[in-house]
Amino acid sequence: MIASNPWPGLSAAILSVTTVGVTLSGIAPLLSLNLEHWGVGPAWNGLMGAIPSMAMISVSPFIPVIVRRLGAVRAIYASTMLAFAITLLFPFVK
Repeated sequence: MIASNPWPGLSAAILSVTTVGVTLSGIAPLLSLNLEHWGVGPAWNGLMGAIPSMAMISVSPFIPVIVRRLGAVRAIYASTMLAFAITLLFPFVK
């Protein structure tokens, strides 16, 4: 069955892909540079670079439950807003 209005789902998909792209390609290098500037060793710096992937692996078993409760579009919007809020806190972390 084709939805009468495809825009909510399409915009949620575009928003989630954009969020992942910005997070992995934009925030990760900035985090690495800040950690190096703060004197963090290369092993910890590398570990911090791996945390987004480890977080995705550890959270993935819970995604079906979240999607069942919120619906796919709302879950994508909620997770994107959470990622955006956390990204806004980035300059305040030391």
